[in-house]
Amino acid sequence: MSGRGGGFGELQPLLTRLQARMGRNLMLYQSIEHTLKLILPCLRAQDGQPPFLPANQGQPPTPGTLINAYLRGMQISAALPGDDDEEIRVIMTAQIRSVVEARNILVHCFGATPGVNTYSDGGLREGIRILDLQYAEGLELFDDLAA
Repeated sequence: MSGRGGGFGELQPLLTRLQARMGRNLMLYQSIEHTLKLILPCLRAQDGQPPFLPANQGQPPTPGTLINAYLRGMQISAALPGDDDEEIRVIMTAQIRSVVEARNILVHCFGATPGVNTYSDGGLREGIRILDLQYAEGLELFDDLAA
């Protein structure tokens, strides 16, 4: 490996596309987390209290903590009079959990995803395909949260 291209030769353009999509997806996941931080204080239980968000000893809440607090808030909100749309909550919960799983895979072990590698055309293209699917799913959730 030498020079500016990193030694990937003809794979360099695909590798660059893969890396750009990884960054794009990470930025989207951060936007979702930020949106949840804005939404959570607005959710109220029947007693008027916000959903429980455990203290993290001076650390910002993890994405999992934010998601779980949001889902608890959704369950509490759905219990309010006139709001009985269980189907929407079930769909939203599945959507959120899927995006969290995709985020965790990207952050912790994307390179170990079956079919993904940085040493073949097919492995890079599979990584790009997966990231594009995850982005579309994450963008749909972001739009739903921001609405």
